[in-house]
Amino acid sequence: MKLKIAVIPGDGIGPEVTTQAKKALDAIAVAFDHIFYTRRGQWEPAQ
Repeated sequence: MKLKIAVIPGDGIGPEVTTQAKKALDAIAVAFDHIFYTRRGQWEPAQ
């Protein structure tokens, strides 16, 4: 399975939480033969 996931810290979710979430996704990818494409970014409000 291939999934694209945006990792956007904010609203109380800081970089320490998103770093651990990425580690969890990496472990899931190895265990279940998945591929997760992640991108770190900043939240951009709608125009």
